[in-house]
Amino acid sequence: MRIVRVVCAMPLTIAGAADAFSQSVDRKPVLRSVSIQRHVPGRAATSSVDQRTANAITLINTSVGALIARAYPTSVPREPLKLPEWARHERYDVHATASSPSAAADYGAMVRAILDDRFKLLVHFDHRAQPIYNLIVSRHDGRLGPGLTRVEVTCPAKGVAPNALATNTPWSRPNFKSPPPPCALRIVGAPIRDQSGDGQGRLGDLIEGEATMQTLASLLRPSARRLVIDKTGLKGTYRVRMNFDSGIRLKSYRKDPGPSVFRALEEQLGLKLQSSGAMGEVLIIERLEPPTED
Repeated sequence: MRIVRVVCAMPLTIAGAADAFSQSVDRKPVLRSVSIQRHVPGRAATSSVDQRTANAITLINTSVGALIARAYPTSVPREPLKLPEWARHERYDVHATASSPSAAADYGAMVRAILDDRFKLLVHFDHRAQPIYNLIVSRHDGRLGPGLTRVEVTCPAKGVAPNALATNTPWSRPNFKSPPPPCALRIVGAPIRDQSGDGQGRLGDLIEGEATMQTLASLLRPSARRLVIDKTGLKGTYRVRMNFDSGIRLKSYRKDPGPSVFRALEEQLGLKLQSSGAMGEVLIIERLEPPTED
C-alpha cells in the first residue's frame, strides 16, 4: 500500500490501456483563485457542465466523487473505495483559475490541486482485480448502426477532452444547440435538451460529436459504471450520435429516460459492452473533508 498526497501523476499500462497511477516530480499548478459554492438548483445548469479556458476551469452541479474521477486517468475506477456518502450526493459549483496561462491543458493536475487545497484529499492505491467492459462490435458481419459513421477527419487517439467547452465567461451556459468542436464528444443531459430545444423528438441524454473509439470508450465510463476498454478494432475517426439514459441525472427529470446505454449502443451504434476483468490499481480514500464555501 502506498499513500499519496495529491500532486501530479503518470499512467502505466493494463490490458492495453493506461492503468497505474505513479507520482511524477512535476509541480502541481499554482492556483490563483478557487471558488466553491453549494449548487442551488436553477441557479445555473440542471445537469453537470464542464467548461475550460486556457487558465481556468468551471464545473457546475458536480459531486466530489465526479471531481475525483476527473482528477485521475480514465483507467482508475470511477468509484473510489471508502468514498464518504456526502461526497457522492452533495453538489457544488467550482471555478478555479491558475497562474500559468496554459494550466488547464493539464486538466487532471488542476483538479487534483483543487482537491488537495480545498478538500484535503489524501489517497492510496491498491492493486487488485476489478470488473471492466470491453467495447466490441456487436454484429457478426461488422455492420455498424446508423448513429456511427466513419469520417475523413484525423483526430488524436484520445481526441479532445469530453465536454471541453471553451468560453470567455466561465459561468455562462454553453449553447448546446451548436455542434461540439471538431474531434470532441459531449453528453447533453435531458433537462438541458428540454430547455435548449432538441426539435427531433428524442428521449433522454444525447452523446454527440467526432471521436476515435478510444475516446468513445472513455466517455461511456460514467454511464457504464466501469472502466471501458476499446476492443472494436475500428480505426480512425467516427461521427457519433446516440440517445440514451445516462442514469446520472436527477430523478425528477426521468419521465421519459430513453434506452439504457447498453441497449442504445447495440441498436444505434452497432456496438456492445462485454463484461471482462483485469488487474489494476484501485483508488482508496484516506482523507476527504467538506470544503468551506466562499
